[in-house]
Amino acid sequence: MCDLILHNARAVTMDPVRPTAGLVAVKGDKIFAVADENSLRRLKKPGTRIVNCSGKTLLPGFIDAHCHVHAYAESLVSLDLSPRAHVSSISDIQQKIRDFCGDKPPGTWIRGKSYDEFHMVEKRHPDRWDLDAAAPFHPVKLTHRSGHAHVLNSLALQYAGITGKTGDPPGGLIGRDLETGEPTGILYGMNAYLAQRIPFLDKAELKRGAARVNEKLLSCGITSIQDASSANDRRRWEQFEAWKAQRILLPRLTVMMGCKHFAGAKRDSHESGIEETDLRFAGVKIIAEQVTGSLNPCREELNAELAAIHRTGLQAAVHAVEAPVIEAVGDAVEYALKLHPRQDP
Repeated sequence: MCDLILHNARAVTMDPVRPTAGLVAVKGDKIFAVADENSLRRLKKPGTRIVNCSGKTLLPGFIDAHCHVHAYAESLVSLDLSPRAHVSSISDIQQKIRDFCGDKPPGTWIRGKSYDEFHMVEKRHPDRWDLDAAAPFHPVKLTHRSGHAHVLNSLALQYAGITGKTGDPPGGLIGRDLETGEPTGILYGMNAYLAQRIPFLDKAELKRGAARVNEKLLSCGITSIQDASSANDRRRWEQFEAWKAQRILLPRLTVMMGCKHFAGAKRDSHESGIEETDLRFAGVKIIAEQVTGSLNPCREELNAELAAIHRTGLQAAVHAVEAPVIEAVGDAVEYALKLHPRQDP
């Protein structure tokens, strides 16, 4: 018996031989039939749910091939500083921070997302002193729209252990006052560095954010996603398992692991009883960039990392934006293929 029949529809099939159909029947969790309207009587049984689509278009579920679930979840429970939130100046950011602090106890972390200096009248990043003026007693961490720059106020810098004597970490750059050398609070390419020094979002808040991610995705018809975060590790994998088990995140989820984590990461979900079609491990993510003017990782390390992933039969995915970095990645791919030839790399 079919459980659900959607009829009187303009169903887009993605099949060039038969691009549209009038009816889609579902049995269990699979499509049982794609047919014309005349098949309704044959397919329906007592108990079948019938939905009349009134001639509207019916589309297959969409696939988002590149998203970051944790970052998206955090953004939905953090302060929205994007242009769509009517932020057009640093004073707008300061007022939103003041309002967001509200009655939160001193020492509570304040997180803001998606500020964009190009859409602000000052045409610059806010700095630690701008944030101090709005929240002197709360550590503040703002994330740029790109996700590759952050701004910390003085209290947050203190928690992160960043002072005038702190050197730039590998691949990262600490913005400094040109006269005093003191950190301005603006940090470039320091995601991994900050992740080790700033506390994670509270689990309950992150769970609330994940539930909102689920709502947002499904409201857009997105039923499958691929998480391409380089921060994905065993802890993240287990969190995805928990969200799946609790039905907090319903779209099918394909996970890339971070390059530094993939060797020891869990690559299947059979132990938790979650079907591989619902949660699976697919590839490994490398971040390659030249924030400081030099390639990070260097060419030798990039070649070795990509070849090691390729050798295991997994897919390597590389974040590369600047032209010299893209060229280096192309060379690394060529190097890996020469070491380990494969028909479908």
